Amino acid sequence: MLFRFAILIQVLVLSTGAAPKAKPAASPVASKPATAPASRPVSRSLVMSGVVFEDLDADGLRDDNEPTLRDMSVSDGLGFVRTQADGRFEFRLREQSRGSVFVCTPAGWRASKQFFVIADFGRYADKVQPADIGLVRDPARNTDRFVFVQLSDTHVTEAESAVQTMAEDLEVVNNLSDKPTFVVTTGDLTNVGKQVAQLAGYVRATRDSRYPFYNVVGNHDYGGELRDTENYEKYLGPPYYSFDVGPYHFIARDIIARDRKSGFFERQTEWIERDLRLNAVGKRVVVFQHFIPTIRELDWWAERNGAAVFSGHWHGRREREYKGILDVNSSTLRFGGIDRSPRGFRMIHVDGQQMRCEWRLGAQKQRIEIVHPPVNGLTFGRTVPIRILAYDTAVRVRDVRYRVFDAGDAASNRTEPIAQGDLWAEGSWTWAGQWEVASDVWSGMKRIELEVAAVDGTVWKQTGVFKLDVNGVAIVRPGQAWPFFHNDAGHRGYLSDGPRPPLVPAWSTHIGGTIHISSPVIADGRVYAASSFESSLDDCAITALDLVTGRKLWRAPVDSSIKHSLAVWDGNIMAVSQAATLYCFNKDGFPRWTASLDRGHDDRWETSFPVTDGKVVYAGRCTGFGAYDLASGEPLWKQPGGKDWWPNIYSGPSLGTGVVYQGGPFARALDPATGDIRWSNNQMAVSTVAVVPAAVEQSQDGDRLYVFQNKK
Repeated sequence: MLFRFAILIQVLVLSTGAAPKAKPAASPVASKPATAPASRPVSRSLVMSGVVFEDLDADGLRDDNEPTLRDMSVSDGLGFVRTQADGRFEFRLREQSRGSVFVCTPAGWRASKQFFVIADFGRYADKVQPADIGLVRDPARNTDRFVFVQLSDTHVTEAESAVQTMAEDLEVVNNLSDKPTFVVTTGDLTNVGKQVAQLAGYVRATRDSRYPFYNVVGNHDYGGELRDTENYEKYLGPPYYSFDVGPYHFIARDIIARDRKSGFFERQTEWIERDLRLNAVGKRVVVFQHFIPTIRELDWWAERNGAAVFSGHWHGRREREYKGILDVNSSTLRFGGIDRSPRGFRMIHVDGQQMRCEWRLGAQKQRIEIVHPPVNGLTFGRTVPIRILAYDTAVRVRDVRYRVFDAGDAASNRTEPIAQGDLWAEGSWTWAGQWEVASDVWSGMKRIELEVAAVDGTVWKQTGVFKLDVNGVAIVRPGQAWPFFHNDAGHRGYLSDGPRPPLVPAWSTHIGGTIHISSPVIADGRVYAASSFESSLDDCAITALDLVTGRKLWRAPVDSSIKHSLAVWDGNIMAVSQAATLYCFNKDGFPRWTASLDRGHDDRWETSFPVTDGKVVYAGRCTGFGAYDLASGEPLWKQPGGKDWWPNIYSGPSLGTGVVYQGGPFARALDPATGDIRWSNNQMAVSTVAVVPAAVEQSQDGDRLYVFQNKK
């Protein structure tokens, strides 16, 4: 969010159902499973019969004065019933195929307790199970402006510590100042779905949600004797379903079934087709699933008014747009992602046709950080920029005020503030201002006091001391260029004539979005920095800054996050986007050309960086790796190899003596002219470390190549 300018010499380290007539639980999910039989018959069935009613007192029980609801769409996962005036529905269920009935809740309504009833084959085999479902009116679900929260990959176990940490994170969601209309978890709710104690742990962890809580089945949640989702359904209800909020139709689906060859996925797809015809006419469709959608799936949804697909599974973050569909993959709630994303959750702000998908960083409580003036540091001149970070996961900041006092020996002369004022919001974290130092204020130690007021009425405070030199000037002396990740095409990570300590901040500039692991590059008196998705694809860009002043020179948008570093050569600025586009801009920020690094391939996670020898650009990791003409962007050759769907391999090519070393989950040397493989070693690889896989030192005896070896 905030870009601080510094030159850092990096050293490469080598290493290897609620039952009728009984008070239901207040939980948005089932509090306990249906009764388990002592011995399981080969085949059991039951009839689920009930009414959909308006639950005026929201207690989950139908009272005499509570009317039935007509025109409600109810399903058992195969067929649909549209209720008449009596609100009644009835389904016969077989244990081998499905385990619940549910209401496809329309806009303006929500379930008073649960939108489903779980079949209890142990108690009601060959009988009729009562299955009333109560709804309450909810104006917040009948508008085109609302907020919902996406959690993912919580991996709760039966351990009480896991249950407790999940409950604590959910309490943060409960306290959001932006009140969500609902919360959804997109799969891998548990670590091992075959162990029902873990499903019970998840239910305990989520039972105190203040908001309607929806779940999506993930591959870790599968388990059961008769069908893969049997255990899941006993605790959490249907593996696929739909509901409406405002002009949007939401579908939760079991995408894991796609690879199981059981016929279940085909039945699910038929159900979705019918649901769209019956319940989604004129509505935009939003999909929740665990796996990232394939290109074929996105094409399918594009023909059915798809607006967005939200997924999880990869413990990383990826955002892109495809045929007007927002494709959003989210990282983990309870721990950091394998792509180095901090833990947290998505807060999706819907405003008519627009969606803003804000990433809320987890475990941030009233955090304040003073960026400038530097705490215990030195600043110069009579115009002092003030820039701070203020953030809380749950609560928005309303305003920030600062005061500056004399400190040290000067503090005894004057106790009143020598400056005070309000800061303005520069970004989601960043607040900025400027202190014009009065003529009667002199050099010396100063103290800055910050007061942050949040929208919930809380006030946070922070102080810091710094030294002011009113007559001094921060001088930035441009030195050698730093054109690639780790400086040169061999990524050795040092300069022969770099800066020497002590160093002081010369400037800081907010460039928008976030910076993942993309370190800046420097050439021709400019700093080039890349930004990633924070709440919108508009955050994704390359920004050029003046090296001496930090002034923004230009900003060039790209199609998705740039996760790794840029490359610069003779006025050409090159970048690789996460959606697998290779960009080349000129020194004024205008695009020269773009090239596809196999963008159309499924599961693309392009997290590499480019390098060039001045004639050819080498870019990509595995699927999209190749050589491209620097002048035109025309592909010269491609040499795919391995799978690059892991979002944690931040590797890229290295140039050696007459070879190019391909980055990826192997060490491989290629002919730079043809792409032919000179040699390959699959034992030398990078799978979980966010560094370049090869540092090259050239000598008369040939290249010395430093790589990482994976050992289990």
